Amino acid sequence: MKPLKIFRNTHRGLLFGICAGIADYLEVSIVKVRLAAVLTQLVFPLTWLLYLGLIFLLPKATSVFNGRVEGGDPNQELSLRQLFRQRTTDLAALECDLQQRITTLEAFVTSDRFEMEMQIGAMKRGKRN
Repeated sequence: MKPLKIFRNTHRGLLFGICAGIADYLEVSIVKVRLAAVLTQLVFPLTWLLYLGLIFLLPKATSVFNGRVEGGDPNQELSLRQLFRQRTTDLAALECDLQQRITTLEAFVTSDRFEMEMQIGAMKRGKRN
C-alpha cells in the first residue's frame, strides 16, 4: 500500500534518503528514481537546489515495517480496505451527482422551452446572414 505521506527513507537511502523516499511513495524501484534524478541533474543543473530543499522539507521516516516506510502519525495511515471503502463511497456519490445532472439535462433537452430557444436561435442566425 502506498504511504499517504512522503518521507525520507534513510534506511534504504545512499545520502539523505530522498530518492528512496520518493521510490517508496511512488511504489517504484529506487534505481529508477536515482537514474531519473541523475538525468534530471544533467539536463537541469539547478536540480541540486531542489534536492537540498527536500532534505529540509521532507520528514525522516521513523521506522521501516515489512519493507514499507512508516512515519509520522500512525492514525493517518489507512488500511487497504479502508481506502477501498472510501474510494468506493466517493465514486458512488459522484455517480449519483452525475446521474442527477444527466436527468436534469434530459428534461431540459426534451422540454418545449428548449425547442423554443432553438427556434429563436435559428431565427437570430437567419437575420444575421
